[in-house]
Amino acid sequence: MQNPNQTPNLILFYDSDCGVCSRSVRWLIGQGGERILAVAYHDSTRIAEYPQIDRNHADSGVQALLAGQSVVFKDARAIAQCLCQSKSWRWLGQLIDLPPIRPLAALGYRIFARNRHHVSRLLGLTACKV
Repeated sequence: MQNPNQTPNLILFYDSDCGVCSRSVRWLIGQGGERILAVAYHDSTRIAEYPQIDRNHADSGVQALLAGQSVVFKDARAIAQCLCQSKSWRWLGQLIDLPPIRPLAALGYRIFARNRHHVSRLLGLTACKV
């Protein structure tokens, strides 16, 4: 999924123990191609390379880091940054990240994140590595 010879535009940190999270990350990477590098919170070797990432956040949501920047995006804003890497879904990422939309996107994300393991079970998704 990630070309090892190419530097990603965005690094996405996610919970690889969650089936719906793993499936969503695979979809996002498919939309952004080699522009997104996914790193599981559970990969202690890789996560150690990014001291600005809050490992405790793994239970509540995703984080994203734009290459060459120190700003960490969390939750809905991280998803928006991922979508902005895609030509087809850039519009949605930009919409989610508009200041008037951010609170609604954040609320929707929190509700989903709180119930993600239940959603995974309902959909029959088991966790797997990206």
